[in-house]
Amino acid sequence: MRRDVAQDVQRLPEDVHVTTPKLLALAKFWCELSEYGRLPARSEFTPQNLRAWLGHIALVNVSEAPRRFRVRLMGEKLVSYAERDFTGLWLDECLPVEAQDGVLRPLRACCDAREPVYDNLAYIIPGLNRCYLHRLYLPCAEDGENIDTVMVGAYEMDAPPH
Repeated sequence: MRRDVAQDVQRLPEDVHVTTPKLLALAKFWCELSEYGRLPARSEFTPQNLRAWLGHIALVNVSEAPRRFRVRLMGEKLVSYAERDFTGLWLDECLPVEAQDGVLRPLRACCDAREPVYDNLAYIIPGLNRCYLHRLYLPCAEDGENIDTVMVGAYEMDAPPH
């Protein structure tokens, strides 16, 4: 049984207030692929059906015991925001210690809650202006239960968050 998309987006966790139209559309699409109690598989998201968000998507593999995160794919806009391509890298090994909490906290929250997580981030690149991002984290599980991938969508904000 497929979820009612409008109803599901309203049922996102209370702290998930997606304000960016493209990320809201991605959240709705994730809901369409979810069945009650079952997370969508990463394989259900193809380049064809993600076309509207390509470049703004990262796929992050989740490894347990201990929990770690490895970037499987990083879209070109995300590479541009970060000024570095993290594809193939473990986040806890490649990020400066002072940046780890801002990057790992929402990934952990998404896995712990087994639900989407939305947040804003001031991405600071030394010597350059700050980049403010809207970020949406969507858990995926090939078996419908055990999260093995988190899809991250990110778009630059027009202005810093209040």
